[in-house]
Amino acid sequence: MRDSERLSNRWGGNRIVLKEGAKVTGANISVIGNDNQIIFHKNSLVRDSDIVIRGNNCVFSLGSNSDTGVRSFFGIGEDGVALTIGQDCMFSSDCRFYTTDFHSIVDDKNDRVNSPNNIVIGDHVWLGSHVAILKNTFLEGNNIVGTGSVVKGQFIKNTVIAGNPARIIKKDTNWLRERI
Repeated sequence: MRDSERLSNRWGGNRIVLKEGAKVTGANISVIGNDNQIIFHKNSLVRDSDIVIRGNNCVFSLGSNSDTGVRSFFGIGEDGVALTIGQDCMFSSDCRFYTTDFHSIVDDKNDRVNSPNNIVIGDHVWLGSHVAILKNTFLEGNNIVGTGSVVKGQFIKNTVIAGNPARIIKKDTNWLRERI
């Protein structure tokens, strides 16, 4: 991390781990809670994005050789929730990730109906710009997510996902960083 990053850390036991070659530039990291972990694995890259944790024992993990697009937002909220991104992922600009709604929604009996949940992005996932990944999402890997999609649920490997709500539009696909 460089001087251009802003870190707000309230309470204790929080850890930020930068593995070999990991780079965080122009990021805002805000943590309110105890015993949270933010892990940037080998050769990962975060550019001009926000990481916000509100809770205890939460985890944000960016896998090796993965990079985020600029102006992305990673919102991890409520106790024990994780946002895990696998290896070799590539995200375009303005992507949003929410493990919580950051407020409660209740039914007519005042019982909460919007529990938080994890987000797991498998290895080798490419997100187009302006994608929203919502709580309780699991992408198995080798996925492509189309621009502007709103993703929630489980999606199998080697698929193209798009829409609002997102659905599988093509199977048996993969992607390469280089043009051929």
